[in-house]
Amino acid sequence: RKIDFVVRDHGYDPQKAVAAYAEVGPRSAAIPQIIGSPMTIALKSRLEGDKMLSIPQAWSHTLLGSKYIQVTSTTYDLDMVNGIDFLMRTKGIKKGDTIGHLVLEGDYGESALAGSKWAAQKAGLTLVDQKVKATDADMTAQVGAFKRANAKAILVSVSPKQAASLVG
Repeated sequence: RKIDFVVRDHGYDPQKAVAAYAEVGPRSAAIPQIIGSPMTIALKSRLEGDKMLSIPQAWSHTLLGSKYIQVTSTTYDLDMVNGIDFLMRTKGIKKGDTIGHLVLEGDYGESALAGSKWAAQKAGLTLVDQKVKATDADMTAQVGAFKRANAKAILVSVSPKQAASLVG
């Protein structure tokens, strides 16, 4: 069989992902890499209706349960549960402490936040979350909020640009 690889850039825009799928979906056997939870969720009903195997670069717990969307790693919520466990076992975070979570609005961040909220409650931690939009670039206000809350650690579920601003 001859295999042609077709690549389309959705620019992290669900509407562009839907348009790209309309173009390539009818002539595809599988979509091996859809980047981003928002795009995968926007395509979910089409993927399932077309019985199109997809292996997204997205690990939101909301993608679980679909026969056609194969989540190949731990989900964002479990990553945060594991992260809080790691902080408590190895970094001195203890019951009663406050931790922060910088969260990108949308499915990626909300999935991660579900895990951090659950784990913080179970561990007796106070969780302070700061939500940002995909277009936000300066995290100064969020850092200030974490400082005022005396956060001992900060969980990060944002874009690389926003993570760099947070660390800076």
